Amino acid sequence: MGHKIYRICLLSVVILAIVGGIFYYLNYVRDRSDITEGTLVNSREFWDAYL
Repeated sequence: MGHKIYRICLLSVVILAIVGGIFYYLNYVRDRSDITEGTLVNSREFWDAYL
């Protein structure tokens, strides 16, 4: 009986993690496709400045 309870708890944690990941992606990651802040440099703009 003890193993059945652990399996149910583990399965519910895994399902919650998957649902939480999908929720996070749909609400935060998908809308932030363009990075406007940070130290990333577009290589084409970088090389065009020196040519």
